[in-house]
Amino acid sequence: MIQDTIVKINALIEQADRLTSEQRRQLLDLIAQLQRDIQLIETVDHEQAQSVAVLAKLASHEYLRAEQNPELIAMAEKGLALAIEDYEESHPKLYQTLQSLCIALRGLGV
Repeated sequence: MIQDTIVKINALIEQADRLTSEQRRQLLDLIAQLQRDIQLIETVDHEQAQSVAVLAKLASHEYLRAEQNPELIAMAEKGLALAIEDYEESHPKLYQTLQSLCIALRGLGV
């Protein structure tokens, strides 16, 4: 399930017409790091890792839509923030990767 979600996020990024090649590369690098970080926590808390992956996909989808809805983006960000809140101390690398992903997506011009 988590691997499928990562594949879907990659597809969203690859298909997003509004991205420059540099933006696309940056986001794909962050997703690759996210995948590595999630694999580390997956063995400890599979359900939470699954939630993080699904919420990251939702946030990516909302940011990469041609016609963005700021309210949906805010909801996606809030859900992801809640899912990773506990990881700030216990898994700082995952937390930082997700923060970097949100910042990179937000920088696309929402």
